[in-house]
Amino acid sequence: MYYTNEITSVWWDVNSSPVPDGYDAGLVGPCIKKMLVDLGHIGPVTITATGDFRGTPEHVLRALSSSGIIIKNVGNGPKDLFHYFLSWTIDNPAPATVMIIAHYQDLAYMDRSLQSLKKEGYTFVKVYAHPIATCTVSGPLGLYWGKVLSGSVDNKPETRRQFLLDKCSETSETKDESACFFCLLCYFSGKSVESFTAHLSSEEHAQEELDNVSVGLPKGMKIIRGRAVWVKEQPKTLADSKKAKNRLKKLKRKRKLKMTSTKKKFKFFSFIW
Repeated sequence: MYYTNEITSVWWDVNSSPVPDGYDAGLVGPCIKKMLVDLGHIGPVTITATGDFRGTPEHVLRALSSSGIIIKNVGNGPKDLFHYFLSWTIDNPAPATVMIIAHYQDLAYMDRSLQSLKKEGYTFVKVYAHPIATCTVSGPLGLYWGKVLSGSVDNKPETRRQFLLDKCSETSETKDESACFFCLLCYFSGKSVESFTAHLSSEEHAQEELDNVSVGLPKGMKIIRGRAVWVKEQPKTLADSKKAKNRLKKLKRKRKLKMTSTKKKFKFFSFIW
């Protein structure tokens, strides 16, 4: 087997690939690292877990951070994972290895960008949240979350201690290397589970979440009492109603002309998330 010692970054969507009930969360980091070694990647590893951690028990958070995993609370799930992963590639040029643990559909959305980064010299290891019948069974493409966690690791205290020492000596992607918990919605960073969970349950974080949701709302929808609802403004007069109808007709006509001219220029469209 060919071994490479290039830097490896693991990006894990915890909401699509959670820690199973009854599973020792402290073994997640060692299992991921063992799988990478089995695939020939023996370089320094950084593991980042992203997702909504509001319902995650404190003992799970504590076990994950103790194994060297960086916890990042995000508001838009896999979209934020994709965004911060791309930002990581800017600061860490190829050659480098990236493992992404996410749902099959989310990995499919990322595929075009991953193919482009492959040409630059990046190596990608995809880990699906669940076994997919349509994916290739052999090789790294056949990896799924349960298979990674089922890897046998030495659970002796001295082995865990050595694992933590290895994590401390590896490169860190954060400016504050002592911080393990982050909320990317509120630009919060903390060193303890207690401060992290207290922040997630604070009014400041709740308001930031509402503001974050409001940014992506369609026109005509607003946040009222913590819920997204449609708000239809009625015209004050008959003249206002006629103006609105005429404006709508003009917009439809303009959009139709724009689409017609665009189709003549391009044969197809490419949408990236």
